[in-house]
Amino acid sequence: MANSLGGLNSTLIAQRGLEILVNKLPVIGSIVTDFSDADVHYNQTITTRIPDVGTAQDFDPDTGFVAANASGQDVSVTLSKFKHATFGFGNAEMSSTNRNLIEDYAQSFAVQIGDTVMADISALFTSGNYANATTQALATATRKTIIIEANKELSKRKVRSDRFAIFNSDLYAAVMGDDSMFDLNYNGGSRNNVEAEPTLEAHGVKISEYADLPTTANLIGVVGAKDSIVFASRTPADETLALPGVTAPGRITKVTDPRTGLSVQVREVIDLKLGKVFVTYALIYGVAKGNAKSLQRIKSA
Repeated sequence: MANSLGGLNSTLIAQRGLEILVNKLPVIGSIVTDFSDADVHYNQTITTRIPDVGTAQDFDPDTGFVAANASGQDVSVTLSKFKHATFGFGNAEMSSTNRNLIEDYAQSFAVQIGDTVMADISALFTSGNYANATTQALATATRKTIIIEANKELSKRKVRSDRFAIFNSDLYAAVMGDDSMFDLNYNGGSRNNVEAEPTLEAHGVKISEYADLPTTANLIGVVGAKDSIVFASRTPADETLALPGVTAPGRITKVTDPRTGLSVQVREVIDLKLGKVFVTYALIYGVAKGNAKSLQRIKSA
């Protein structure tokens, strides 16, 4: 049975919040992810494996289909980010019928968690982690000078997996303002339907905007491949399991996004004195550098 608090359903908020979070952070679907609903302890380290792209072999009539040894790169990720979004609901909120509370709080939850995840991912974009960079003045930035140029550099380094781009607002505006991007993204190249949602993709690169991209070393964007970044997430340990038979002053459950496997823990407590219900959405995660050659930094100078 779903958790229901008056007119409020905390599980539905979590489900909707995860859906919004994944949609607002398209980079989640473009990098290596290691998600599980298994409970972990804060600062625990897990190992994620990034598979190498192998080489096709010739069939041999004598030996048949000879298997090649699977190879890859092990990446250690420390789950050092313990984040939560917590809301307190009073009688007025729980009995309200004038607003869509699920949508309101799901949006808030998604923004709070999404902003902190994106900040931690973008903090990886340093010259120490990714040495390869392209310098391009913002005033002359176009689809060709940014996307095609970065694609060329990645391809020369034999980077083969799907690619993504994260641009700050200035670079995003410059590239998306290029007339050729309009042709690529609206109605299959037609200008007839200007109200259509753009696919925000060019030359196999999925493009997203992040206004708070760090400006260190004049960084204005990155173009990378899937194996360039690792994002791992688990749910916090459930302390109500530590003492079997003891009734907890609340309940702890978890909700998982079916598309990505990303899970959050839902914690609910009622404070009778305050006449409030407190709902917390929590997760523990970590980010790490993947293959350094698989990301191209873009600098303005």
